[in-house]
Amino acid sequence: MHVWMIAEAALYTRLKSESVLYVDLALADEDFGDAYAWMRSQMALRLPDYEGHWPWWAWARPPCGHLRPDLRERQLYHNGWPAGTTCMRLELDVPDGELLLSDFDMWHAVLNYSPLVSSDEEWDAIEALPDPEQRSVKEATWPRLFALDEPPDPFWDGTDGQRTVQACFETLRLADVYAVTMFRTRPTRR
Repeated sequence: MHVWMIAEAALYTRLKSESVLYVDLALADEDFGDAYAWMRSQMALRLPDYEGHWPWWAWARPPCGHLRPDLRERQLYHNGWPAGTTCMRLELDVPDGELLLSDFDMWHAVLNYSPLVSSDEEWDAIEALPDPEQRSVKEATWPRLFALDEPPDPFWDGTDGQRTVQACFETLRLADVYAVTMFRTRPTRR
């Protein structure tokens, strides 16, 4: 399956040198440690050959209904790096069995430690539970983000029917690189 990563160009330089890369945990955002650990547990459940490395993230179906990430979308792909940073959009052809696909918008429930529900009433019912029970009930709702064969949920995906799909995978291989587009970041429009 073709997926797209956005990263600093230095990553591609390393990939060309080493041919195979795994995520460097020292570069991971500490604020998302619990959410990433949960995603790793799901990769272990759902990907038969998963070895336990931290995931790479890519777009399987990018935002805004585009076929590939549109690099003019500054608010999506230029944030986090100083203006002028040399970056790249890597198009990868990763074997389907190595990818765990999920709904990008729903993923924010995991990041924010919120229940993944479809109504305010469901939300309120879970929030009314005592803390120990609330935790397990919230986490039990999260696997919904993998149900990509179900119709998009307007509560999370809006009403345009466009679902943004992210892909997690364990191994970044030079052999899987299909195309590279270099670009320099520009300031985000306000």
